[in-house]
Amino acid sequence: MFSMFGTAQPQMMVFVLERKAFLREYLLGAYSVVSYFFAKFLIEIVVTLAQTLLGLVCCYFIMDLQSDFFQLWMALFLLGMVAQSQTTLIGCTTTTVKEAMEILPGAFVPQLLFAGFFIRISQV
Repeated sequence: MFSMFGTAQPQMMVFVLERKAFLREYLLGAYSVVSYFFAKFLIEIVVTLAQTLLGLVCCYFIMDLQSDFFQLWMALFLLGMVAQSQTTLIGCTTTTVKEAMEILPGAFVPQLLFAGFFIRISQV
């Protein structure tokens, strides 16, 4: 859950706050939408790799997890990237941070419920 919420919330707030600067620079022809999001995506890959690695190193040895470290790290990384993609979409569709924060639980809570963390899939 740390890779999901830890990577998602900063990403959502950043785009909402950068919207005015992005629109101004886009209208002036500084860059296209594709180049902006591609550059943002490349930076987020590096940040998410580091963030999930740091969180996993802290948890892996303390909890003495038996899984393969690299596979677990890549699973957390992919979960973080999916969460960032969802929050980027939420950030693009809302105009204020407050609106985005209100929509965020509606996107993530069903994923937690259907993942089997709190209730079994057979009980759903």
